[in-house]
Formats: sequence, structure tokens, C-alpha cells
Amino acid sequence: MASQYLRKTRLHVEGRDDLYVIANLLRASGFQMDQKPRDVQIDEAAKGDEGHGRDKLLALIKTAVKASTGNAIAFVVDADKSASSTWDAVRYRIEAAIKETGGNRNLPNTCPVDGLILDIAELKSRVGVWIMPDNTNPGVLEDFLKTLVASDDKLILHAESATSQALSLGATFTDEAAPKAIIHVWLAWQQNPGCPFGTAIRSRYFDSNAPTARMFVDWVHKLLA
Repeated sequence: MASQYLRKTRLHVEGRDDLYVIANLLRASGFQMDQKPRDVQIDEAAKGDEGHGRDKLLALIKTAVKASTGNAIAFVVDADKSASSTWDAVRYRIEAAIKETGGNRNLPNTCPVDGLILDIAELKSRVGVWIMPDNTNPGVLEDFLKTLVASDDKLILHAESATSQALSLGATFTDEAAPKAIIHVWLAWQQNPGCPFGTAIRSRYFDSNAPTARMFVDWVHKLLA
């Protein structure tokens, strides 16, 4: 994998689940992720404070871009309720960083459907953005993982139904947390019940060759190219 950015690529993510999902997807696609220097260094913004990972990730963008000279850096952030609003928040910070380094660049009004890859001449660096799950729709990491479940999997449909029924029976998770509940219920019914996301990818409960996974991995390849 010849690249000017190989082993100089840093991927900033919200939290530990994101880190292990991405690391194992890349490992399954042939990236060297086991020994240092890794093909891609992944850093979690939350570092144990999962409830504030998104805020911490957004807060570090401008500084990280300004310090990216000679490197490729990227940010993976949940869309939550709106991919467009999340993109606006990320775009503002990247544009501000470029301006403060002597450049003047306007990013597109919407995140490219296959993720942003941007070369910054002023810094001789490259910046990438991926908005979970697919740069377009609202959602979180678990919505991305759901797209890696086989289309003919009947358990995921049952997990959706059971999660919805649980709310009527007094379950207290919020509507926004439903995607997390669905994936965790589904994982509870696998051969190794309730295993972590990264382990589930290594165990092939999730399909690392699913279209959304391939699109994400292709984005990382472009980041390094």
C-alpha cells in the first residue's frame, strides 16, 4: 500500500466503540493495525467519557487541522438527528482552521456521499470527514453496523420488533437510543452473546464486505492515496 501518507494518517473518532469497529473493519480489509507503526492511527476523543465524545471531537477539529502539516487526518462523527447540521458544524471548523493558516477555502454545502477528502496546499496535508452512518442520513455508529447485517437476517427484524415492544412494557431508553438497543439485542442472540462490536466484526457476525463497509474502507484508502 504505497502512499505519501502511509503511517502518517490519524483518524479521530468519538469513542471506544468507534475505534474498535473501524480498526477491525480496516484489519479485515488488509490494513496493518496490530503493530506500531499502524497504517492508520485511531484516536478516541472521549477516552472513557463516552457521553461527551461528539462534543470533544468537534472541539478538537480546528486545532488538529492546523497541526496537520505533512499528514493526513480525518474525523468520523455521528450525524445524530441531522447529517446536514453535523456537516455544517464540522465544515465551519475546518474552514476556520484553513483561514487561520493563510488559506481561504469554501467546502461543499453538503458532505460528499462517499465522504470528504480535501487536500490543503497551505499545510501540505489532507483532511477527511465521514459522518456516520453514510454521510447522508441521520443516525449513529449502530445504524452503520445495522447496514452490515445480512439483508435476509430474520433476527434483526425480531430485534427491532422486540425493542419496540419493550418500550410499551416500560423500557426507559429514549427514541434516540433505539438503534443502540436494537444492535445490542441482536448481538445478545449470537453464538457469543453480547460480545463487543469489534469482536463481532472479527467473528463475522457483521459483514465487513457489505456495501456501506466497502464505501467506508474505500474512503480510508483515498485518504492515504
